[in-house]
Amino acid sequence: MKKQILCLCTILFSAGAWSTPTSTINWILNDFPPFIDVSGEMPGKGIADEMLRFIMPRMPEYTHHFEVASIARAHGLMAQKQLVCHPALLMNDERKKIMEFSDPVFFILTHRILIREDKLARFKPYMTADGSIDALRLVKDSSLVTAVTEKRGYSPSINAALSSVQGSPHILKAGVQFSAPFNQLTSGWIDYLFSYPAEYGWYREQNAEAKKVKMKTLRISGDPEFILGYVTCTKGEWGEQVIKKVNAAIKSAGTRPPWVDKTIFYTERSEVKKFEKTFNRHNPYRNAVN
Repeated sequence: MKKQILCLCTILFSAGAWSTPTSTINWILNDFPPFIDVSGEMPGKGIADEMLRFIMPRMPEYTHHFEVASIARAHGLMAQKQLVCHPALLMNDERKKIMEFSDPVFFILTHRILIREDKLARFKPYMTADGSIDALRLVKDSSLVTAVTEKRGYSPSINAALSSVQGSPHILKAGVQFSAPFNQLTSGWIDYLFSYPAEYGWYREQNAEAKKVKMKTLRISGDPEFILGYVTCTKGEWGEQVIKKVNAAIKSAGTRPPWVDKTIFYTERSEVKKFEKTFNRHNPYRNAVN
């Protein structure tokens, strides 16, 4: 199997490299821990990496290549009809125009607003009666700075809020290294982040200095309890065929695929019980083949 998995870690390919055989899957992997880990050999230590390790032996007709690049590059390649896939994206209307989506693969507690605990008072004006935050009002406060990643998918409430302040100087554009905004937050350079509980759990484990800073997660008003993530491939006949194979492999993982426990491992400890209760109540893999 190792001979089949060729790791291509360059950001730019020559034009000829994209004359892709239909039996080859070029996976675009962006630095997005704990979902995608590109720090070493790939697939890495992330949740989506665990899923890739599971499905690849169950898709023996394909050779798997990997390119480390941004989410924006994945969007661009799919818009150009290049034959590529991404292992972990949210579904939205923009993406549905250029991507084929698998059945739900990832079950994730929805985004939270992550802040330093010592800054809580600054967010009180945007709290509703149930303690959640009105994101639309929050992002309009130009004295509170955040950072977002280009083309990243967020919850509907966050997307609506960010759309209302496009181009505002207090909404910074993060680079392709997803750890940078967390470092900025713990250091006090920015005031809050929109992140999954699993993201925060990962960075606390990876960064000894971050453990010294008390942080707090705040729910967002109007958001669902959870979000589903999908494997996506370029829209068209090739993408449809790959996704069919992906769906069959995912179903064979049963009602609790191994990457679910990986998700729990990285989830912030205060959110684990919430994850388990929500997962058991919704049973997202109930159609799996046992």
